[in-house]
Amino acid sequence: MKTLTNKTDRLSDCLTKVEGYPDRSAAVPGMAYFAGTGPLSATCGKCQFQNSSRSCEKYKEMKGEYGPKIFDGNRACKYFEDRRECGRRR
Repeated sequence: MKTLTNKTDRLSDCLTKVEGYPDRSAAVPGMAYFAGTGPLSATCGKCQFQNSSRSCEKYKEMKGEYGPKIFDGNRACKYFEDRRECGRRR
């Protein structure tokens, strides 16, 4: 029998992974939403919300402070807006 070491283990054992929906494995600290929920080939580096210091402006808008820096190559979240279409450059 598996020994549960903390509350997270117990919760994880009860949750069902639903194919096609994000779960905690898609959470990236500093992103406004789950990675991979944006357009198919979009990345954070192409998003208008990523500023020059690699922080997410949408995250700041939602949380009131900047989160950790995010990698340009992260798969984009649902808030992705193409910086080229918005006329914004880094």
